[in-house]
Amino acid sequence: ERAFLAEVARALGPARLAGATAAPDLRRLGAARLLAEEGSRQALEALAALSGDGTEAVRELATAARARVEQLERAERPQAPPPLEVGPEPDRLTALAGELADPDAAVRQRARQALSALERGTVVEWVRTGIRSQDDDLSVLAAGVAEHLGLAEVGNELLERALGVAGEARRPYVRALEALMATGGEEVSAILGRVPPERRPDAVRFLWDATGGAALPVLRSGLVDPSPEVRIAVLDVLRGTGDAEAIRAAETALGADSSPAVRAAAVRVLAAAPAEQRMACLSRSLLDPDASVRATAVELLPEGLGRTAAEILLRALSDLDEGVRRAVLRHVAAFPEEDLPLVWQAFRSAPEEQREQMLAVLERTAPERLARLATLNLAAADPEDRVLAVRLLARVATREAVGAAIQALQDVSADVRRAAADTLGAQRSPQAVPALGRALADPDVEVRLGAVRALGVIDDEAVLGYLVTALRDPAPPVRETASQVLTEWSSPAVAKRLADVLEHPELRGQARDLLVKMGPSAVELLVDVLLQASPAVRPEVGRLLEQIAGRERFQERLASIDPDQRLRSLQALAAIGGPDTVDLLLRGLSDPDERVRIRAAALLGDLGDARAVEPLRRSFLSDPVPEVVAAAEAALARLRDGDRG
Repeated sequence: ERAFLAEVARALGPARLAGATAAPDLRRLGAARLLAEEGSRQALEALAALSGDGTEAVRELATAARARVEQLERAERPQAPPPLEVGPEPDRLTALAGELADPDAAVRQRARQALSALERGTVVEWVRTGIRSQDDDLSVLAAGVAEHLGLAEVGNELLERALGVAGEARRPYVRALEALMATGGEEVSAILGRVPPERRPDAVRFLWDATGGAALPVLRSGLVDPSPEVRIAVLDVLRGTGDAEAIRAAETALGADSSPAVRAAAVRVLAAAPAEQRMACLSRSLLDPDASVRATAVELLPEGLGRTAAEILLRALSDLDEGVRRAVLRHVAAFPEEDLPLVWQAFRSAPEEQREQMLAVLERTAPERLARLATLNLAAADPEDRVLAVRLLARVATREAVGAAIQALQDVSADVRRAAADTLGAQRSPQAVPALGRALADPDVEVRLGAVRALGVIDDEAVLGYLVTALRDPAPPVRETASQVLTEWSSPAVAKRLADVLEHPELRGQARDLLVKMGPSAVELLVDVLLQASPAVRPEVGRLLEQIAGRERFQERLASIDPDQRLRSLQALAAIGGPDTVDLLLRGLSDPDERVRIRAAALLGDLGDARAVEPLRRSFLSDPVPEVVAAAEAALARLRDGDRG
């Protein structure tokens, strides 16, 4: 691009460009740059005249042009250039080092020639001292000499200095190191070995970050370093380079290095190798005596390798180390669909603990694969396979999985049907209720027991009818289990259903026993039933309430500040009955809450006691709430009908 600009500048000519410097802003700056590229004496003098320009970039170009004009003037003078050998040797070297950064290529070339002509040992010693100096400027000059002369002897000093600084301050040392790397040779290869052992890992990473592939000859020496940390650092920077020599070095380290950590680092390098080498690496690594190496090898394999890695991975499932087995399971869970039979084979043959680990991984990472694995084996010839498949479904509660477990309830093997009942209990899906209800007629007692337990954990009102039916099962264990399930399941739906059962004489005794077993937890549920039950059921519920809680509990609640508690207590006392029931209900007619007054009037009408007529008439005539008046009127009507009857 610069060569093209120079051609453009020459085509335009210095006179035209000089005239363009009178233009404003960017055009003036562009003209100045083209004058600099044109480079003739006329162009430089025109540019130098702009040293007072208002634009900083133009002033910088003018200053550089003025310096170049002065150099040309010095070169045109007839006298010989001043001798270079001025002052003591260090001063002379410092002066020459400074000229290596001169903008004039001729000056730089002359300085290089002069430095090359000096005794090398003297220069090397001056450079070494300069790099180590506390004077940053002198150190940078020394690095420049090392760069231009390729002084491999000071590579260690350059590396040490670079490690001690950061950011842009590193650039002179990085340039020098890059120049040294290009020269190669034993001296360069030995740079790393001269760094103190504790700093070598950092030196390895720095060399790679700073110089990239040029550092490979130096880094290779680190593969035989006595320190495992250095060898690991070298392998880590080689990882992902794709360098064939790096792959070979990692293979060597995997087979021969004494440090497990180094061998694990070698595995990480080989994880980026071509597929065939990766598989060979896995196969070899799984024979490594150290578990961390074996686990690393498995973890770094890409997922979805399928059958190509299946046999090796399945063998690793029997590894004595849990970390290795867990690493294998991740891959097993990712096997493609066509390899699910291999997964089943591994699952089928694994010990219980490993089987549970495999299930946990599949459940967490691929639940749909777990369900697929199960359904593929529900029709297996061996009942043990079918039992195992059904138990797998317990970990998945999808509609398809529940449907598969329901189907298994019809299996010819009682063991499979038992497993299906247990699985449906684990899935807790209302979808299974009808099938579990039908299973209560299964000829196998254990299947019926499993069905009762499963029904007991499903939150669906349809369950209750089946559980009550199970109370009449011919097998005492089934009846006892149904009773226990109903007792433990203290919900409004259960209490209501059992209260409904109280209307049937053949089931009344069992229902009463269950409600008594439920104890205090059944009290509020029975009161709920009273609020919506038929009059025929209320006496039976009242007797249960008296037996479970006693009248005193409800009498005390009539003084509660909570109107709901007062209302419910009136309902319970009316059902329990007793000589003072009418008096207690009459108190409700003056309750501040209209709902309590309405309920008290209705209950007094149901009791049919003549003592309630006058209080009800007062409520009818004086209560300000129309709904209470209507309730009192209805109660009085029932009382009159009762008198006529």
